[in-house]
Amino acid sequence: MFGGMLSDEGAVRNSNAKPTIGESTDYQKLNIACRMIRLAPDGEKHASLLKASILCGGYISAGRMEEAEVIRVLEREIEKRDVDSMDTARNTIRDGVEQGKRLPIREVMDVENEIVREELIDSTDMSFVSSDDDDMAWITALAEGKLQLGLDTGNEKLDEHFRYKKEFFIFNGHSNVGKTTMALYLMVNASLRHDWKWLVYSAENKTASIKAKLMQFAGNRRLDSMSFHERKFLYEWVNKHFVVISNKQVYTYYDLIIFAEKMMRNGGIDAFFIDPYNSLKIDLSGRNQIGVHQYHYEAASEFLTFSNKHDIAVWLNTHAVTEAQRRKGQDGLPVAPFAEDTEGGGLFVNRADSFATFHRKIQAQEPHVRRTMEFHQRKVREVETGGRPTPFLEPLYFEMNSTMTAFYMNGRPLFDDLFTHNNDKAKQLIVPSENLSDIF
Repeated sequence: MFGGMLSDEGAVRNSNAKPTIGESTDYQKLNIACRMIRLAPDGEKHASLLKASILCGGYISAGRMEEAEVIRVLEREIEKRDVDSMDTARNTIRDGVEQGKRLPIREVMDVENEIVREELIDSTDMSFVSSDDDDMAWITALAEGKLQLGLDTGNEKLDEHFRYKKEFFIFNGHSNVGKTTMALYLMVNASLRHDWKWLVYSAENKTASIKAKLMQFAGNRRLDSMSFHERKFLYEWVNKHFVVISNKQVYTYYDLIIFAEKMMRNGGIDAFFIDPYNSLKIDLSGRNQIGVHQYHYEAASEFLTFSNKHDIAVWLNTHAVTEAQRRKGQDGLPVAPFAEDTEGGGLFVNRADSFATFHRKIQAQEPHVRRTMEFHQRKVREVETGGRPTPFLEPLYFEMNSTMTAFYMNGRPLFDDLFTHNNDKAKQLIVPSENLSDIF
């Protein structure tokens, strides 16, 4: 790597400098010092040479560089800059190296970080600036009423508050209210209506159980009421639209992002469901100065960035804190948690593009109340493309049918099942199941 940086590679091979036994040179770090000298403007060459030499001296002391090699390379770099006196430059290098040797390693690292930061600031790369053409196109589409809305759900009332978008969607709720079940129903709806392909990680449910629920929602009937051919038909449809990650191991958020990128290279996905967040392994190795709270913020930020960068919907299931379950309504039953009641605090709602709460009164006396899911839309970042928060005391209501195979809103399900919707068209969706066991 470093050989390409020198104009005379032969000088490297023919150098008489003898490395000290046990020492080696980290050429990536030495290259930082060389870039400082190379990029120093006239009038600042001496100061840059001194700072580069101090940095190298610190790493010589730490055993990361060989002194003879450092002096040789720095002399060659400054000689190319046409300085007034090479003797003065050599003295500067040696003075800087000796000064750097006396620095604590923490200060040496601070010097390196400062140098890298200055390089980034001085760089001519301005790719971080947003595209004026893209921004103007979006503004024009908004002004002319041509901005593409999020995908519909099949229910006009629900569409007013929630739409399918390739964004970071988080929902919370108390334990055992059926958050995963509600999410799976909405996911089947997205696949039936818009042919979305999903990657699913559910740590608390058997992978076969997840597929069984998806099949029952798609067919709106229980497994035990299906024929073998109907089960096979629905299983093939589920395998075409959903890839379920094995939960025999515990993964970090970083592992899951890697799995999603693998899937993008193996046929592509539209959305990624992670259920629940608190089942993921926390990995603080290599993060000496980061706490658990900051780790969770970093994870949420990575999910958001991944969604935006790859135009993929990321759905994250989260639990509410115990304190939220102690709040009771007039009926004596727990009320729906707020967004800020999520385990980890407000960081999740802060990072989410869209945030919802699923709530069910599981201890209510009336059976139909126990079957009713409250849908509270708490946050919609981009209302221009559809959706808005529900009023504080006016959630949307979904009631599960008696067979537990569909949610009804205003007396009807969000979608017709595959058998009654269009059987001929549904049969065309059947494809041979791919063996993805080598991916996960």
